[in-house]
Amino acid sequence: MPRARRTRPFVLAGCPVAGAVGCLPTAEDPPPGEGEGDHDPGVPWPGADDDTGPVGDPPWSEADPVLGIGTVSRWPEDPLHAGEARTRALFVGGGTDARFPAPPPGQHPRRAPSAGPGATPPRLRSRAREGSPVPAASPGPHHPGPLRPPIPRTLDAGVGCTRLVPALALALAAQACTSGSAGPGDEIPAAYADRFTTVLVDASASVPTQLAVHACAGLHNRRLGGSVFVETAADVEQSQLDGVLVGDAVWLDDLGLEPSATVGYREFLDSCVGEFNGCVRYDYDAQQAILPSILTLAAALGAVPLIDAAPTACADPVVDATQVFADKATPLEATEYVYQNHLSQTTGLAMLNPGFNRDPDDLADPDIDDDMSVALIDLVFSRRLFVVFLINGCTDGHPEEILLTRIVSESGWPTPVGVYGYNDSWLVGGYLWEAQTRCLDTANMGAIPTRTTNLSFFDTRRPAITEPEELAAIEPERIAYDPDKTYVAFVVGDGDNVRYIMSTRRDWLTQRLDACGDAATPCPPLNWSISPHLPDLAPDVLAWYYQAAQSTGADYFVLPPSGYQYAYPAGLNDGDQAVFAAETEHAGHLLGTRSVVHWEWLDQWQDAVDTFLPRYAHAGGQIRGIFPMNVPYLLDAFPDWPADKLVEVLEGADGEGRAALFRSHSWRGVDGADEFHLTPQGMADKLAALPKGSVTWMYMTSDGGLTLENSYFELLPLLPEHVQLTSADAAAELAIDGAGS
Repeated sequence: MPRARRTRPFVLAGCPVAGAVGCLPTAEDPPPGEGEGDHDPGVPWPGADDDTGPVGDPPWSEADPVLGIGTVSRWPEDPLHAGEARTRALFVGGGTDARFPAPPPGQHPRRAPSAGPGATPPRLRSRAREGSPVPAASPGPHHPGPLRPPIPRTLDAGVGCTRLVPALALALAAQACTSGSAGPGDEIPAAYADRFTTVLVDASASVPTQLAVHACAGLHNRRLGGSVFVETAADVEQSQLDGVLVGDAVWLDDLGLEPSATVGYREFLDSCVGEFNGCVRYDYDAQQAILPSILTLAAALGAVPLIDAAPTACADPVVDATQVFADKATPLEATEYVYQNHLSQTTGLAMLNPGFNRDPDDLADPDIDDDMSVALIDLVFSRRLFVVFLINGCTDGHPEEILLTRIVSESGWPTPVGVYGYNDSWLVGGYLWEAQTRCLDTANMGAIPTRTTNLSFFDTRRPAITEPEELAAIEPERIAYDPDKTYVAFVVGDGDNVRYIMSTRRDWLTQRLDACGDAATPCPPLNWSISPHLPDLAPDVLAWYYQAAQSTGADYFVLPPSGYQYAYPAGLNDGDQAVFAAETEHAGHLLGTRSVVHWEWLDQWQDAVDTFLPRYAHAGGQIRGIFPMNVPYLLDAFPDWPADKLVEVLEGADGEGRAALFRSHSWRGVDGADEFHLTPQGMADKLAALPKGSVTWMYMTSDGGLTLENSYFELLPLLPEHVQLTSADAAAELAIDGAGS
């Protein structure tokens, strides 16, 4: 029976304006540089039926138009190839193996259980403002020098290559859409698919099999953008990373996308090994601790990581990792090997836990107690990321820290280096190194929390958003200050975490739309923090958020912690502080906001006020509102401020620019346990008690059980009449103009 298509509020299908966001080429509206006649995958072909897929006379045969496997299959019955011989999968029009360059400058969960007994954290050190010395690099073949500037991901030729049909695939797949052969060190443009295939993973797939499927999806999407989507069935046990599960298929409905076919993971894996550069053989049970290095090697080679077990075994490996790493069984030794041999073939850094205990008795030596999550594996393979997970990689003087410093320093990646994934080691009331800034003495890294799935699909299916006009941002309100009012900006937090953007925050915004649609009066303003990396990583998802928010006329966006990356900016070295501030302003301009949530380590707030935050206060500066939080520990960022002080206006060195720095406030749960977990009535009472004329804000995050429904929605009818909710940008302007200080 076919998968029923669900209706969602904002479908980005069709192109009402040439080049409009969320649209792919149509016959009437080909974007510059692409051939005419490409079909929008969000729009059925003439004669198509939502229940049965394309009918009539589609421009393909009954073979899967993307993978070329057997007959078209629909979800979830009608097993693929029943009674038929399998045909070898071959990509259509993908061209040669293409590498996506590292993203240009401008790339980016908080929980606080107690540490295990006997845990002793590494020395908490302060970072010098000047760049710290870097250990001397050992000579070796890995050292490539700086990477070449990235080439935009557009087509080489003026003819759209994605319209090749299976009959031409054998002859043309090796050369379509490229200007020559591509090796691991080449950066060449990519093509975009005009239709895609969904690969169904069910509970019969082991974890190593799931890892291989997501790796294959990344390889396919690297070669032909947006061509493969992995749908994980509800019966598959998932790691509940960051407190949420993922269900990416809902985004296909939100964006108006229908797969041209659905195939099973067994057939997909069978075809993938022959389609790309073979396989890398490894032993999951014996080598789980060094999986990050094995994945790095496989991604660099463009090969599929496989174990010996069914459904697809690695019979003829291009690399046998069981032999290569036989004498490199520790994460340090394995990482050293891929550093020496494959660093130059990678484009960026990711930290992914292969299954180490996150709350062990000995933080420096945890055991493996979980499977590796499949989150982000596809992006590792599509972007050729260098994957590490060195438990002691941030511990002063440890060999793992020395190695990690060499990797970062010799890579040629732009700094501060954006670290994909997440560092969930060293849990001491909060993960000590989650922001990455304090990890190395070079102080040149920041986090891009991205532990989610199918990012390679959303990342590659269309060009990145590069201009503010491509987003439907809402202008902030213009408020005439009234001293008898109290102004409050509520900010939905943790939008730096792309896993949240793909799951809970989407659900919350949908709830907001439903509530506002039924309201007799306009909804009061609400602010959403949103990742500045979505214009590149998931532009269609970002466009959905903006179109959805525009429908209420009262939903606004702010930059999440701490703007450019989740980092502690005052702890960066001087050069990277300047880059960070400039890139944060650029992100604010692109996303149409003048506000940023700002985080620092607990002993760096005064440094931030003295040296970093005034960088935003210059003539013509984009950032006008700075909304601080101390993370990962719940502390007042400015405990020395008088109790009645809610905001301070910063002046820049030029004497012409100003920015409003607010006091930190957060709402994390509603059980009434403390000031961070007030009930809705308690929050209403707190705001009502503020002096009239005050301007303040409240950061809302879900790590203490808060939801939009049990907090904000219940609070609204309890607010006294003099409390007025505002956008963050409007609150900043009120504060700068002298109100509430």
